[in-house]
Amino acid sequence: MRTFDFFADINDFKEVVPGIESSTTIKSMMASHERSRQKLIHVLTAAIYTQLKDAFGAAAPDEKLATAVEFIQGAHGNLIAYFDLIPKIIAQKAENKNYYKYEIQMMQETYLDNYVVNMDLLLDHLDANTTFFTTWAATDTYKNRQKLMLKTANDFNSVFPTGGSAYFFSLITPLQNQVIETELAPRKAVTDIPEALVKTAKYFVAYRTIAKAVRITDYADLPRSLRQKLYVEESKKKMLDSETSVEKFAKYCDTEANRYLNQIDLELQKPADDVSEISVPPDDFNLETDSTYVIV
Repeated sequence: MRTFDFFADINDFKEVVPGIESSTTIKSMMASHERSRQKLIHVLTAAIYTQLKDAFGAAAPDEKLATAVEFIQGAHGNLIAYFDLIPKIIAQKAENKNYYKYEIQMMQETYLDNYVVNMDLLLDHLDANTTFFTTWAATDTYKNRQKLMLKTANDFNSVFPTGGSAYFFSLITPLQNQVIETELAPRKAVTDIPEALVKTAKYFVAYRTIAKAVRITDYADLPRSLRQKLYVEESKKKMLDSETSVEKFAKYCDTEANRYLNQIDLELQKPADDVSEISVPPDDFNLETDSTYVIV
């Protein structure tokens, strides 16, 4: 009998994932299962995925493994449901069962939120137990984070509010590393940046990283705040030009990043003992075209 990873059968799946219709079968969602499986392996690595899959089939797994399995089960199940939603709606439309657009969006957002929450919990759990999950501590994903200026989701959130999602932070880690290596390191090694410039450098790295991220990150992988700001709001209004909210926001972030980088350049040109502390102004994450405002 065909089944999903981390689920014994369809009833097990329905207990974890909300809103699954009684007629749903494992077979009808196998393509969505494979898409979700590949995505989880990409984020967690095949070694961690396999370790947790083996723990799911074990009679009495260690408590830390059992907790991790619970989190990946929630993430996997809700991502399967998200991927399967549109094919299901198309099939039901042929049977004259229709949904309003807002109903579809609400279902999509629910599955995405549930997926991200469980991934946040799983990644935080792995980070908090690296002595147990040695496979995780040995991954390039984990080791590369130790080289960053903003090493955790909370570090990043402290200079650029994104909701503190460990999942989103893990996805943009390569971008942050790229920003440091190509733009900051040629000016000054991260470990040699004067204390008075550290905060400015962090702001620069965060803004440039977000500018890159919003241009290339899938809708489903963005934090809810950015999904709402860049996509949902745009769908409710008519744009006066061809430039999307995504590109406008990315350009805004690039402009702010350049401003911080210019401050860094000016300070680094001064004598070593004449680097003054830079006052970092409050951030404004709002665009002129926004119908709502983010207050930080």
